[in-house]
Amino acid sequence: IARSPDRWNNLLTLGKGSEDGVEVNMAVITPAGLIGKIQNVQPFSSTVQLVSDLDRTNRISVYVQDDEDVFGVIDGYDAEKQALQFSNITIDVEVEEGGTVVTSGLGGIFPKNLIVGEIIEVKNDKYGLTQSALVKPAADLYDIRNALIVKRTSEVILPLEEEEDER
Repeated sequence: IARSPDRWNNLLTLGKGSEDGVEVNMAVITPAGLIGKIQNVQPFSSTVQLVSDLDRTNRISVYVQDDEDVFGVIDGYDAEKQALQFSNITIDVEVEEGGTVVTSGLGGIFPKNLIVGEIIEVKNDKYGLTQSALVKPAADLYDIRNALIVKRTSEVILPLEEEEDER
């Protein structure tokens, strides 16, 4: 319902709040992919921190879907290239441009397998110890018309009950 021009790449306001069951840290997506998480909640509205926000605590545990999953962290945004920074990729795995990046489900905030974007560039860090990549967001972070708030549920695995011996 609102977006501040001075913080265009950081925050937006949705017309759903705590009265609608919205809680802090719920994931927010569009039909195309992940756009952020709920940062603040009021009774009838909530504020979304976009994945492009430069806050250093705005990190997302992700992986590349491939024959062998490649894990890392989205931990920044390159405004010039309009791409997310995907870092902490181990040097011994091959990451290719065009790979799909999705949330890993680790970290307790974002559910697993929400689409984040596509890898557009891969490079080694300056010490040659890890790799980093740039990820083009799947969702258009500039023109957001509809958003969905995703409730994360935890799975509880109950042990099988042992059958009692009939004697």
